[in-house]
Amino acid sequence: MDTGPRHRETTTEHEGEGTASWSTGSMNRRAFLARTGAAAALAGLAGCGSPDEASDGSSGETPTRTPSEPTPTPAELTESAPVTRHGITFETVLHAVGDLGMDRTGQEPIDDALDRAYGDSTLVVFPPGAYLATKPHVWKKDVSGFGMLGLGETKNDVEFVFPKGNEGAPDPANYWFLRAENGRDHLLENVTIQQTDDMVTGVGMVFWQEDGLQIQDVEVAGFNPAYNHDPGFCIIAAVTSQPGVGVIDGFTCTDGGVVDLYPKRKIPIASYRNHRGELRILNPHIANAGEHSMYVSRTRGCVRVENGLFVNNDNSNLRLSGGGHPEKRSWAKDCRILIDTDNAENLPSGERYEGARGIWVESGSEYEYGYNDLLLENIQVEALSNARPAVLLLHEHSHGSLTVRNCSFRSEVENATVVDSRFPYTDWVQSPYALTMEDVSVSTTATRTVSGYAVRITSRPESVIRNVDIELVTGAVDGMLIDKSDGTRILGTQITTSPTGQSSGATGETQAAGENSGIVLNATDEYSIQNAEFQVPDENILVGPESSEG
Repeated sequence: MDTGPRHRETTTEHEGEGTASWSTGSMNRRAFLARTGAAAALAGLAGCGSPDEASDGSSGETPTRTPSEPTPTPAELTESAPVTRHGITFETVLHAVGDLGMDRTGQEPIDDALDRAYGDSTLVVFPPGAYLATKPHVWKKDVSGFGMLGLGETKNDVEFVFPKGNEGAPDPANYWFLRAENGRDHLLENVTIQQTDDMVTGVGMVFWQEDGLQIQDVEVAGFNPAYNHDPGFCIIAAVTSQPGVGVIDGFTCTDGGVVDLYPKRKIPIASYRNHRGELRILNPHIANAGEHSMYVSRTRGCVRVENGLFVNNDNSNLRLSGGGHPEKRSWAKDCRILIDTDNAENLPSGERYEGARGIWVESGSEYEYGYNDLLLENIQVEALSNARPAVLLLHEHSHGSLTVRNCSFRSEVENATVVDSRFPYTDWVQSPYALTMEDVSVSTTATRTVSGYAVRITSRPESVIRNVDIELVTGAVDGMLIDKSDGTRILGTQITTSPTGQSSGATGETQAAGENSGIVLNATDEYSIQNAEFQVPDENILVGPESSEG
């Protein structure tokens, strides 16, 4: 089988390789660590702590990469002492080369050895190298505590590689490298899934765990192919018990995937209806994906995204919802989103972006979910250019209440509405329906938008707009529309207009009409506006029909 140039070269030597005769059931871990240099690798890979949650479940500090417990030293790792990683204890440690006989040159398959090793309380450690996988590993047994740990200084030192086009797999176009569909306490850490840039080798993984899922410092490298060469996802994750918690920390996927058209592209992270617990997605870096960075909006559990960097992911850079967990609030915090598709990286010749939203808040099609109470906090969204005038924050018909706190939204794209809170489908979306914006800045250089406004709020009663600054340029864009949203309160908001700028997508000489209004109210009763400041050329507050101040 011709595997081709499937991996980065590595020159790290493994002393004593192939001469070990350790028992796979009970090995002297002190001797093992001394021989492989694993002590240094283990010491350098700190555990991941848990985000602290405030008593109301809605806020709290967000510590990341803080060790939950100290990493054992070689002296502590005796024959009877287990190894603990991220709260998961492994009674047996197997060396991929010395114990299992795996080839780390990327030439001979590791499949049979990996399947034999799969079992309770077992950690397989991989020294630097390339490990060839040629068939899917579907694990449905109720296994508790199985892990795969790379011993390199970085996640790129240990790569899992694949034949070009997944040649030899039962279904090359639907290749799942790992499918752990049962059990608990599974670990994948400090490794790279190497697809290369050939655009025909696509790999996916599935982790459905009752509790204790830990995916730590994993990269999916190489171009994400279209559907005819790929299963469509890098990772599908679910915590299947309501009290359970799973963590994806330090996931990286940046090498491209804009190919063909939606929905024929690949999603880096997804979670769907069988997710019932809490999934924490910490420190992700996802860029240039063809179809969302993550699709986690239709789960029955809780999803918390923190400290993420998302760049030029088509369709949406974040797609999420309040979720269906009865006790835990879903959120995204401390993230940065950048949209600049004119300068996107890893875009194949002849391919194009369809339009990248910033954040898409939705929770299903008609009669499905209709969740509410999502929190967005400390998020910066910036659009410098886009394939079409996509919304930076889209609050969809299928979602109830949303809180946006300490966020900024800046658009330099002509015709793009910055924040669009659309009317909810009240027959099946859970109430309340309000949009709450607190300490938020909105700015646009557009002289016109599709909606006519920078911020549009429709049929969201009892909405609260507090300390929101909206910056416009001279043109025909009004600051904010409050439409059919009775009981809306606007507190301490400032709307200003500056001279005309130049938006991405604007052509020729822009004729700014200078008709900006501050706030437009339509069919809205019992509204309240307090301590608002305006610097606009037209009406500060334009009250339409059927509106009355309370």
